[in-house]
Amino acid sequence: MREKILKSLARLHAQHPWRMLSVVVILTLVLGTVAISFLKMTTRWSDLLPAKDRRTIQFNKIINEFVTATSIIVVVQGEEESIKAFAEAAVPKIRATIDPKDNEPFVKRVDYKQEVDFIRNHGLMLIKADDLKNMKDVFKNPNLAPLLENINNSLEKEYVGREESLSTREKEDNAVLFLDGIQNLIGTMHQYMEGEAAVQSIPADAAQQAVDKLLIGEPYILSYEKTTLIINVIPNFTMLDTEKVVDGVDAVQEVIDALLQEHPGVEAGLTGMIPDGHDEMIYSEKSISYTTFIALVAVFFMLVISFRMWVAPVLAVLNLLLGIVWAMGVAAVLVGTLNIMTMMMAVILVGLGIDFSIHMISGFTEGRSLGKPIAVAMEEMFLKSGKGILTGGLTTSVAFLTLMISTSRGMKEMGIVTGAGLLTILIETFLFLPALLVLRERRFEKRREKGKLKREFVVKDISFKSLGNVGKFLSRHYVATIAAGLVVTVFLVYFATKIPF
Repeated sequence: MREKILKSLARLHAQHPWRMLSVVVILTLVLGTVAISFLKMTTRWSDLLPAKDRRTIQFNKIINEFVTATSIIVVVQGEEESIKAFAEAAVPKIRATIDPKDNEPFVKRVDYKQEVDFIRNHGLMLIKADDLKNMKDVFKNPNLAPLLENINNSLEKEYVGREESLSTREKEDNAVLFLDGIQNLIGTMHQYMEGEAAVQSIPADAAQQAVDKLLIGEPYILSYEKTTLIINVIPNFTMLDTEKVVDGVDAVQEVIDALLQEHPGVEAGLTGMIPDGHDEMIYSEKSISYTTFIALVAVFFMLVISFRMWVAPVLAVLNLLLGIVWAMGVAAVLVGTLNIMTMMMAVILVGLGIDFSIHMISGFTEGRSLGKPIAVAMEEMFLKSGKGILTGGLTTSVAFLTLMISTSRGMKEMGIVTGAGLLTILIETFLFLPALLVLRERRFEKRREKGKLKREFVVKDISFKSLGNVGKFLSRHYVATIAAGLVVTVFLVYFATKIPF
C-alpha cells in the first residue's frame, strides 16, 4: 500500500509537475489566509496553566468581569506645576482615544486626582466618629491664630507618644498630606503678605486652593517629593483582548509622545499590566521573527557547504518556508492562539523540517548524477528515501503529540502545534519539493539540448573525507572509544541530576 502511494506520487510529479504546483499554491493561499486571519498570540502566563483548573478559571473570570483589575498607568515626572499642566492636557485626549475598527472608546475612565466637589459636599460622611470629634476641636474657632493653635494641639494629641498612629502606610500618607496642607497654607500667606508683592488680602481663588488643600488634601496623585504624578487609565478591554491591548496602548502612547513635544522638561511613560503585556507581545513577535530568519540563513549556508551548490539549498529553504506557512494555518485551526511556549514552533520546525528536504534532494540528485531518467530517479527517490522520511517524520510527530496528555495547557498546545506542524511540513514536502526538482531537471535538459550545458552528467563528490577518516580511526580503536563514551556519559549524568525544576 505504501509503495503504491509513493509510486503514484513519483509518477504524478514526473508527468504533471505544474499540476502539483497548482495544488500546492492553492493550499498555501488557503492556509496562509487562515493563519493571517485567525492565528493570534498571547504572552499571558495563565495561558500555560491547565485550562480546567479551578484557580485558572477563577483568575480568568476576574480578568474578564473586572476590567479595572488591569490598567494603563501613566507616570509623569518633572516640576510640580509642569506635571500638573501635562496631566490636565493629557487626560481629555486619553479619554477621547477611539478604536477605528469598531468606533468604540479605548478608555472607560481616567483617575488622576480626587473628586474635590464630591469630597467637599460628602466628605464628613466618610470620616470615622473619633476623627470627627478631633476635627470639632480643631475647627471650633475659624480665626487664623486659634486655628493654627488648635491644629498644633491636635497633632500633639494624635501623634506624640502614639506609635500606632503611624503604624500603617495609609496612616503615614494621611499624616504627610495633612502636614503638606499646613505648609501650603503658610506658604500662601507668606507669598501674599511679605516682601514687595505684599497685598492687603489674599485672592479668593488662591485662598480657596489653600483651604481645600488643608481640609481635603492634594487632589493630584503625587509622590512625596511632588516630582512624580500618576495617571491611572482604566481601559474598556481586558488582557484577553490581544488586538485591543496592542492598539489601545499604542493610542495612549501616541497621545503621551505628542504632548511631550509641547511640555519640555517633562518625562512620561507607560507601565502596568496592560503595557507590560503589550511590550511582551510586540517584542516576542520581533524576537521570533529574528530567530526564525537567523535559523533559515544558518540552515541555508550549511546546505550550501554540504551540497556544494546553490540551487538545491534555495529549493530546500523555499520548501521549508511554505511548510511553515501551512503549519501556521493548521495551528490556527487546532489551537487558535500561540502562547509563550508555542511561539517557538517556527524555529523548532525549521530545524526538524529541513531533514525531509535534505533526504529528498540527496536521493534524487544521486539518481540523476548516475544518468537515470527523471521518472526513474524520482521513483527510486520515493521508494528509497521516501520510506525513511515517512518513518522519521511520523515517529517524531508522535513523540511531540504525546504531550497532549499533559495537564499543562502550555505543554499540551506545544505538542499539538509542533507535532501537527511537522506532519504538515512532511505532507507539503511530498507534494511540493519533488515538482521543483523535476522542473529544475527539465530546464537543465533543455539547456543541454541547446548546447548551453555539457551533455554528460557531472558527478560531484559531496562527501566529507575528514569525517570519514575520523570514523575509521574510532572504529580501529573501538575499545578506547567505548570507554571514553562511558566516561563522558557518567560525567554528564552527574551534572544532569543537579538540574533544578
